[in-house]
Amino acid sequence: MFFDTTLLVVAAFVAGALNAVAGGGSFLTLPALVLTGIPAVSANATGTLALLPGYIAGAWGFRADTQPPPGLSALKLALLCLLGGSTGAVLLLLTPDATFRRVVPWLLLLATFLFMVGPRLALSNKPQAAHPVPAMLGVFAVTPTAAISTAASASCCWPCSACWARRTCMR
Repeated sequence: MFFDTTLLVVAAFVAGALNAVAGGGSFLTLPALVLTGIPAVSANATGTLALLPGYIAGAWGFRADTQPPPGLSALKLALLCLLGGSTGAVLLLLTPDATFRRVVPWLLLLATFLFMVGPRLALSNKPQAAHPVPAMLGVFAVTPTAAISTAASASCCWPCSACWARRTCMR
């Protein structure tokens, strides 16, 4: 009991600090919660909810740097995010714990790969006319991932946004 509590407190503080600097705190909270015996799907939802205040604070802090992709309004972007996030949430609720445990490592591996190639996409991106369809598809592809695994979603968002912004969020 003492070990579990200590592990969760340390993981929470380090995850919060990591999210404040660069994101990726869920890479710590999800394994810590699973290690203490919480089922993987419940651990994912618990970790997401626990880190939600940090996500909101980060979004508020970067609100001046935030803009929708070219060709999309903020309202369309919000509706796409709501639709994609709801799709991911339903998929998560319908996914058995054993399946989730098998899929998450692959999502994290994909997220790590996308995190590595994100800067290259931003550097190689050439200005082009605003076409909302690719941005809409990218947003809809990433938002269900955010609902399924927040650990994977942040790394997936970066290369997706690099396709419409020629700079990274963090300067």
